[in-house]
Amino acid sequence: MRVPVNTHYLQLHLAVLLFSLCALFAYWVNASPVFIVFGRTFFAALAIALYVVFTSNTGLALPAYHKRQLILSSLLLVCHWLTFFFSAQHASVSIALITFASYPLWVLLIGYFQGDALKPLAMLGQTILIIIGVALVSGVHAEMGVQGEVEGLVAGLISAFIFAWLTYLNQSLMQTCCSLNLTFWQNLLASLLLLPLVFLVPFSGDIADIGKLLLLGVLFTAFAHNLLLNSMRSIPAFLVSITVCLEPAYGIVAAAVLFAEPLTVTVIVGIALVLISNIWAVMAQRRSLRKG
Repeated sequence: MRVPVNTHYLQLHLAVLLFSLCALFAYWVNASPVFIVFGRTFFAALAIALYVVFTSNTGLALPAYHKRQLILSSLLLVCHWLTFFFSAQHASVSIALITFASYPLWVLLIGYFQGDALKPLAMLGQTILIIIGVALVSGVHAEMGVQGEVEGLVAGLISAFIFAWLTYLNQSLMQTCCSLNLTFWQNLLASLLLLPLVFLVPFSGDIADIGKLLLLGVLFTAFAHNLLLNSMRSIPAFLVSITVCLEPAYGIVAAAVLFAEPLTVTVIVGIALVLISNIWAVMAQRRSLRKG
C-alpha cells in the first residue's frame, strides 16, 4: 500500500528533530569523533539486524548492481559524521549546526552540475545571508572564548557539502532499495570502514559512554535514518534539504538549555538569516520547476 505524502513529511520532521539532538552527544560522550561515529553506526546496524531477525522480515539483501554506490554512500556517511562531530567538539554545537545549514545551497550547486537551472543572483543572495548568519553565530562564540572556531567552521561546511552529495546518491538508491535495507548496509559498512581507526585511536570513555553510544545508534541513527530515507521516496531533494535545515534551530536551543551555549539576540538573528536563505532557495526552486 502506498504511504501518503503527508506521512512522509511527518517522518521527515521527526527524523530532523532526532538528528538535531545528535550533536549534543559530542558533549555527552567522552570520546573522539572516531568512536562516536563508530559506536552509532555499529549499534545502528546491530539494532536493524536484530529487528529483522525478531520480526521475520524478508531480509537485508541488496541487488548486486548497487554495491559500488553503496560503498561510496557509506564512505560519504562516515566523512559527514566525522567532520560534523569534529566541528561540534572543537568549536561548539551551535557552530556545527549553523554551518551544516549551508547544506541546501550545496544541494542546489550539485543539482546545477547535473543540469538543473539556477539563477546566479538569487544563489549569491542566499549565500550572503548564510555567510552573515554564520558570522553572527561564530562571532558570539568568539567573544565567549570558544576554542577551535576556524577549524569548526571549516569542518562544518565540509560536513554540509558531503551530506548534500549523499542526499543525491541516496535518492538514486532509494528508487529500488528498501529504506531499512539501505540504512542497515550503510551503517554496517560505515562501521567496518572505521574499524582500522578504532584500533589506532585510544578510547577515553567508560561504560556509561558506551550506553550513550547505544542510545545514539539505535534511536538517533537507525530509527531516524530509516525515517529520513523512507521520506525521500516522495519528497524531492531540495524539500528534504529545507526541512533538514530546521536542525540548527532545534539543536542550538537544546544546547543553550542543556549546556549553556550562548543564545543571544545576535545568535537568534543569525539562525533566522540562515533559515530565510534556505526558504528563499526552496521557493525559487519550486518556481523553476513549475515553469519547467
